[in-house]
Amino acid sequence: MSVDLDTYGPLELEIFHGLRFREKIEFVYNVLTVGVEDAVTAQLRSSGDLEVHEVENFHEHTFQFPEGELYVAIFDSHVHIYSDSLKTMKRFVMKLYMEGNILQRQNTAKDPYDEYRYYRHYVNIGKGNPLSLN
Repeated sequence: MSVDLDTYGPLELEIFHGLRFREKIEFVYNVLTVGVEDAVTAQLRSSGDLEVHEVENFHEHTFQFPEGELYVAIFDSHVHIYSDSLKTMKRFVMKLYMEGNILQRQNTAKDPYDEYRYYRHYVNIGKGNPLSLN
């Protein structure tokens, strides 16, 4: 297995030069086994230079509908919905309302690099009794 030194940037080399001999061996081993990004992250974590915040209340789901795919990311009380079909998004949000979720829409701008055409951001204010159209 060979290592192409031209693929490494100044950050990787700066980290490498600042290590002691034993840490350099461990760093090179990590680069060869798990890759450069994971090796740099592991080294920064072990040195204490990188704070890691674990995401506790994060859930993501992808649903397939005849109109298209729907991606939902839920972080704490924030619900982020992405889709190529506005109809699918509206149906999903209506389903959430009917289950008793009290949602408030946020005017958050869509990232221009998103792969989906539409984006909606809601905050779940609370939960009530389920609703019925009858």
